[in-house]
This record gives sequence, C-alpha cells and structure tokens, in this order.
Amino acid sequence: MAAVDNRAETNIQSSSPSHEDSTVADDDAINDNPKLGVLWYIVYTLKMTAILYITKALYGLNPDIEVLQVTMMKALISIGILLFMLNFKLKHVMYDTIDPESKWALAFKSVQTCVSIFI
Repeated sequence: MAAVDNRAETNIQSSSPSHEDSTVADDDAINDNPKLGVLWYIVYTLKMTAILYITKALYGLNPDIEVLQVTMMKALISIGILLFMLNFKLKHVMYDTIDPESKWALAFKSVQTCVSIFI
C-alpha cells in the first residue's frame, strides 16, 4: 500500500508546475475584480438605456427617418469617439495588433454583421 501512495505522490509532484512556472503563470494571469465588473455593467446598462431613449425620441421627432440613417449616424459617432479616445491610433489598435491568422475570420464576421443589418 505504501508503494502505491509513493507512486501517486510522485505522479502528483511531476505533474504539478515548478515554482518558476507558477510565478510566470501568476504574472500573466488576469486578476478578477468583481466590483469593477459590476461598475462596468451599470455603466453599460445606463448607456444602452440612454441610446434606447434617444433613438425613441429621434423617431418621435422625425417619423419619416429610416433605420439605415440612424444606424449610419451611430456608426459615424462611434468612429469619431474611437478616433478621439485612441488618439488617432485606430489602425494600430484595430488592425495591426490582430493575429494575421484571424484577420480573415474577423473580416467575414464584420461582413456578416453588415449584411444582417440590411436583412
């Protein structure tokens, strides 16, 4: 019985990462912050609610406005905010830092999303 326990202990020790590996893994780990997550969720909810009411008011003031016009304005405003917030490094953040192997998948998903707006 002692031989079985020794083999099990040896297997556990050999499969566990060394101290050097665990410090590298701890440095790369993402720290979870539930309070910050809840704060971001509240901000997101308020933002989406504001967008809903602003869009409803837009349609109330302009009953002849088309959905595509509102969608285009939202896209232009979003691009403007991104340019302002990223200090005109939009290409670097949105394209240059993407893994080259996943660019075609991202392009397909972007086209699919744009087409779904028209459907």
